Amino acid sequence: MHAPTSSRFIDLAALESIRPQTLLFDLDGTLLLDEREVAGAAELIDRYHGRCAVITNNSTDLPETIAQRLAANGIRIPAEHIFTAGMLLVDEIVRFSRQAPVMALISPELEAFARMRGAVLSPDAGMVAVGRCTGFCYADLVISANLVRQGAALVASNLDTSHPSGLNGVVPETGSLVAAIQAASGTRKVVNLGKPEPTMATLALARLGCPPSRSLVIGD
Repeated sequence: MHAPTSSRFIDLAALESIRPQTLLFDLDGTLLLDEREVAGAAELIDRYHGRCAVITNNSTDLPETIAQRLAANGIRIPAEHIFTAGMLLVDEIVRFSRQAPVMALISPELEAFARMRGAVLSPDAGMVAVGRCTGFCYADLVISANLVRQGAALVASNLDTSHPSGLNGVVPETGSLVAAIQAASGTRKVVNLGKPEPTMATLALARLGCPPSRSLVIGD
C-alpha cells in the first residue's frame, strides 16, 4: 500500500495520476470533520464506486451507524465496506469470554452487540477490553488497574490518544484511557488491535479483491 496522504481536502487530480485500483480511507479528519464532509470526499468515492473501504480506529459505533453518518453527507460507502477497531475488539471479547469473563470498557452500542453475540461481561474478569468509553470513571480505573496488576490481559481497540475536532480541537480517544490504566497498574503490556496494525487493511483488501500494491490509503 502507498503511504498515507495528508488531507483536509482531497486532491482528485493527484489521485488520477497514481491510478490506484482501490482506496482505503480513514474516517475522522479524512472523510468527516465534525460530522461534515471533507471537501472532495463524496465526489472521489462516487468515481471509485464499489472500490472504496473505510479502515478506522473508531471504537464507538457499529459499521451500519458509520454508513448512515457518511450517507447523510452524500458519501456512499456500504456498511460491509467499513472496518473498525471497535468491531475487532468485539470479536476478541467474544472469543476470550468463551473461557473467562471480560471487563469491557466500551460504548453502549458495542457492549449491546457483544452481549448479543454471547459475550460474558463482568468486573471479575481475565481480560480488560478498552475502547472509547465516554462513561469511563474513577471506579472503572480502580477495578481495571487492579485486574491488570493481578494478571488480566489489557487489550485495546487502538492506542490513539485523540482524534481531530473542529477549530484545531481534539476528542480524547481510547489511548488516553489505556494510558491511565497502565499508569495506575504499572504495566506497559497492552495488545493493540487497531491501526497501525494491518488487520483492518488486510480484511478490507480481501473484501474488495485487491492486492496491496494496487491500493492507496488516505489518512489525515
